[in-house]
Formats: sequence, C-alpha cells, structure tokens
Amino acid sequence: MTDQINQDYLEQHAEDTGRDIVKKINEVYGPQWQHRLDLAKLMVSLNSIIIVGTITFSGSLIQTSGVKGPTWLVILSWVLFFLSLISALGSLWAHTELLSFHARWVNTMPKLRERFGTLDPTSPNLFDEILSIIGQESNEALQPSGTADIWSKRLLNSCFVLFVLGLLFFLVFGAFQL
Repeated sequence: MTDQINQDYLEQHAEDTGRDIVKKINEVYGPQWQHRLDLAKLMVSLNSIIIVGTITFSGSLIQTSGVKGPTWLVILSWVLFFLSLISALGSLWAHTELLSFHARWVNTMPKLRERFGTLDPTSPNLFDEILSIIGQESNEALQPSGTADIWSKRLLNSCFVLFVLGLLFFLVFGAFQL
C-alpha cells in the first residue's frame, strides 16, 4: 500500500456513486414526484381560476338585494380557496428541493476531499473509514430531500382538503340562491 491516498480517485468514485444514487432515486420516486408536481400545478390553476372568476362576479354574487343566503359562506369559500392556493404553492416550493440531491452531493466534493485527506493510508480499517465518510456525507446531502418529500405531500394533502371545503361552502351558498 502506498503512503498516500489518491484523493482524485476517491472523489471521482464518490461523485459516480452520487450519480448512481440520483438515478435510483429518480427510478423509484420520480414518477410519484412527477404525479405530485402535476397535481400541485392543477390545484394552483383551479384555485386561481375559481378565485379570480368568482371575485370578478362578486358584485352579482353578494351585493344584490336578491341574495338569499348568508354572504359569509362565499367569503369563507374564497378564504379556503386562497389557503388552498398557498398550500399548493408551498407544495411546489418543497418539491424543488426533491430534485436537488445531485447538486448538494457535487457541492460536498470539497468537504469529501478534505475528509479523505485526514485518512491514514496505513490504517487497517481504511476501506471502512472511506465508506463511513461517503455514507455520512450522502446522508447529509439526502436529508433535505426527505424533509421536502414529507412537506410536499402534507401541503398537497392540505391543499385538497381546503379546496374541497371551499367548494362545499361555495356550493352551499349557491344552493341558497335557488
């Protein structure tokens, strides 16, 4: 064994490992994340259309003397649609973090190089130490993606609940008008 560790070799293989991890993550989670992204975009569109459309005609909805139901129902539905829109946008924002693992991994290369430089080439556990360093750094780079996945899902779920509630209150208001 030589007295020096080939840091370029280790760094290149660490970067290749990161690419392999990204590929596997995209194979497993990519379709689910794409579906969630499409749903979030749909919810942004639906909420925006409903909010803009109903507020545009709000004069004929709540300011006429012929209103038969409580106007707070339509106002509450607007608030719920707006909160649903914010949740959908939050889900989209969290989603951007899901695909950034590779960038975070590449950004850890200087840190990996530094940590590889502290290794003792004569250590009997050198291979395990290298794997430990790569494991720790990859876990650190992956951690934000896990949190983002959780928040993206939670925010999209709350978006749907708020949307359904907003729609329900709006339909109840509409039923009073019949």
